[in-house]
Amino acid sequence: MTFPTGSIIGFNNAVSTTEVGGITADTWVTTGLSVSITPKKSNSKIYVLATWGVAINNPGHFAYKVVRTGPTSQDLAIQAAYTSVGWAGGTHSYSAIDTPSSTSECTYTVYIYVDQNTSNFMWNYDSRFNSTANLMVMEIQQ
Repeated sequence: MTFPTGSIIGFNNAVSTTEVGGITADTWVTTGLSVSITPKKSNSKIYVLATWGVAINNPGHFAYKVVRTGPTSQDLAIQAAYTSVGWAGGTHSYSAIDTPSSTSECTYTVYIYVDQNTSNFMWNYDSRFNSTANLMVMEIQQ
């Protein structure tokens, strides 16, 4: 069966309820949220979509990226923001398109970064509910 261009021909997702805090400045830290997919076609694109909650107090710059490992390692898009006063929080999201050019398994992992030492940056945090971070990958037919 042949699927038309733009069809989703593969999907996988992962969830995490683990909170990450106390991040050291100027270091990319893994969140532990990771998902794998094995592309069916070597020319497919992989759409990466993630959501999570954060609570941040005066971190300066903070950023997120996804790293693909297998068959080679590749940093996907870095998405960053800045806040200098008070608390910033709520739901954050991330998206990127990857072209692994392979039919070997690819693993995608979410990383976070802050530019100051802070115990006031909490990824996947919600004081009232059990937060759930989501990471989804979809193989798109080309």
